[in-house]
Amino acid sequence: AKKLKEAIADFEKAENYLFHAGQMAQATSGDKIHPLALVYYQQSMSSYKKAKEIIDRLEEIKGDNEYNHCLNYTKGEIYYRILQFIAKDEEKMEVFRQIVVAFKKALLAKPRDIDTEINVEILRVNRNQMLNNAAVPTEQMLKQLPQNSSGKGGRKGKY
Repeated sequence: AKKLKEAIADFEKAENYLFHAGQMAQATSGDKIHPLALVYYQQSMSSYKKAKEIIDRLEEIKGDNEYNHCLNYTKGEIYYRILQFIAKDEEKMEVFRQIVVAFKKALLAKPRDIDTEINVEILRVNRNQMLNNAAVPTEQMLKQLPQNSSGKGGRKGKY
């Protein structure tokens, strides 16, 4: 459980850095991105990778649906960000498959969980768009970041 909480903390840190990178990029005028936006973006990518390394080593606990749901839901979120920002074109299909598997396992552990169901629906509807987005240069990515904090399911970190 300690390692799962560590992965969740790294994921949350990455989300926070990404949010600040987007805010900083939005506040920058012209074509030049503020250097601090690049620093925040790079820190977010580093934290996503660290969270992925931790979550990849964790196993489900037989009979502990609360833990298993939290593990798989968080894994789905981490892999979603990996797909968005880090995965190379040749890795995207496999990363997408892992996201789907993680959210399906989360639903098995906690059937009818609305946050997980919404995530599965988003994946289903946006599959082609997510897989077709080629990796873009960092400065262009920063200009395209969502400027609002992403919607957060209430299930991660609750374990």
